[in-house]
Amino acid sequence: MYLRIYFGLLLVFTLPVSATELVNHFISPSFGGNPQNTAFLQTIIDGQNTIKDPSIPPPAAPKSALEQFKANLQGSVLSGLTRTTSQNLFDKNGNIIPNSTFTLDGFQVTVGSAQNGNVNINITDGITSTDLTVPVK
Repeated sequence: MYLRIYFGLLLVFTLPVSATELVNHFISPSFGGNPQNTAFLQTIIDGQNTIKDPSIPPPAAPKSALEQFKANLQGSVLSGLTRTTSQNLFDKNGNIIPNSTFTLDGFQVTVGSAQNGNVNINITDGITSTDLTVPVK
């Protein structure tokens, strides 16, 4: 009986076995891994980070529907002002009209004359002033 068990075990352990080599694939882009893993790994790191910088303010609370409406309305008004300004300062071909001025609610945009291929644009609200130099054709 023991002889049968011995030969059975001997037969099992002497059968040919196949194996492959172990291969390590780096995940981190810092060690030669796939650079597309960067965002995924950063998300994991941020999720594990429990220490917060006290100098960074907490995220703002979500805006109410009224606050979102006011922000959208303000954006629409500013967009309309920009469109009106561009219609008064640019011709139909999109070229700047030299020596043109546009004033609206305390803001004044003045385009100077063309000199050396550039036009100076001054934007002022009576307190602060911004000068732009724009190349012209």
